[in-house]
Amino acid sequence: MYIPIATERTFNALQEWIARVAAVPERHDLGAWMDEATQAACDAGDGDIVVEMRGFATACGYPVTINLAPHLFDWLPVEVEA
Repeated sequence: MYIPIATERTFNALQEWIARVAAVPERHDLGAWMDEATQAACDAGDGDIVVEMRGFATACGYPVTINLAPHLFDWLPVEVEA
């Protein structure tokens, strides 16, 4: 089992996305988005790592998602006790 560790690559992807889609980018807490991305990576398993910005926060007024590639994270192996 692996747990995701957000990296500078994650930070840069989220920062660019927020600047592009947010109605007021400077109101967004990048640390909170990093936490959201890390949780999404944990929840994704082998699926897509998706983070959604709700419509009230976007410039277009509709929800906007970003699909984060696994290579944007470092993956730390952990042993799970049976």
